[in-house]
Parts: sequence; structure tokens; C-alpha cells
Amino acid sequence: MAKGYSKWAVASDFGVDRNTLYQWCKYHPDFREAVAIGVAKSCLYWEVIGMEAVFGRIKNFNVQAWAYIMYTRFGWNK
Repeated sequence: MAKGYSKWAVASDFGVDRNTLYQWCKYHPDFREAVAIGVAKSCLYWEVIGMEAVFGRIKNFNVQAWAYIMYTRFGWNK
């Protein structure tokens, strides 16, 4: 997740579906905390991309796609 992947991508990598991931988080506090840290790292990854774009370091940056990712995955409001 530190490379920007979602919880769903991690579940797929583990070979399980979303519901299994939810159950693991529900019943295993240490796993839930690890996932929360992963989500924070994923958000940081995407925020860094946004900052790089703001300073013109990413050519042809698609701000609408970036904003959609931030809104849907991290609850950012426009």
C-alpha cells in the first residue's frame, strides 16, 4: 500500500476477497491497525504525486483523475 495500492489490491495479492479482508480487520486488531497504516501510506503516496504536480514536476498531469482518486479512496472533498 505504500506504493499507492488500495486495500482491495492487497486483498487480491493475498488471494482473498474484500469480505475476508473486512472480517480479518473486524476480528484481528493488529491486522486492522496494519491496514490503517497501509491506507495512510497509500494516501501519502498519492499526496506526494499531487504536490509534485502542483510544482510542475509532472508533465501532462491529469488533475481530474487525481482528484477522483483522492475523493473516492480517501474521502477528500472538492
